[in-house]
Amino acid sequence: MDYGYDGSGNLAKVSNANTGTVYWQSESGVNFPVMNALGQMQAITLGGALDVECLHDAATGAVTSITSGPNGSGSVLNLTTSYNASGSRLSLNDLNAGLNENLNPPHNLGPL
Repeated sequence: MDYGYDGSGNLAKVSNANTGTVYWQSESGVNFPVMNALGQMQAITLGGALDVECLHDAATGAVTSITSGPNGSGSVLNLTTSYNASGSRLSLNDLNAGLNENLNPPHNLGPL
């Protein structure tokens, strides 16, 4: 395995040391940087062909959407989620499958 790092020392690429095949690489998203202000990875490429983009709530850092597919299309995975003010998840939506899970937390305990 060969590991590459960006100018800040963050992991930027994992590849096969013998063949050069890239298994994982950080990428710049279309409308956002690779890392957000909280240091969370937002865009990666798997195997050189599958783009994964994760968006986070700027205030809490909670994941609000994950899309995955060739060229960031979301054809493989397209999930969104929402949270209440305490940080408890209220919904998880699979936009590709048309499935929605709505949660009603019984208590305001926040994230566990």
